[in-house]
Amino acid sequence: MGTVGTVLFEVLLGWVAPVFAGAAAVASWAAIALRRTEAGKPKWPWERRPDGS
Repeated sequence: MGTVGTVLFEVLLGWVAPVFAGAAAVASWAAIALRRTEAGKPKWPWERRPDGS
């Protein structure tokens, strides 16, 4: 097995693939959660209207 094969073997079966997969899962979950909720831009207290919106 050559150098390229060894590197691919280490990347695919080492710790890198699970870390990338976990990061992708967290990022996709966060994107879906933000999209499905009615989350808006955060506002400073002085930017809010008196009625609370």
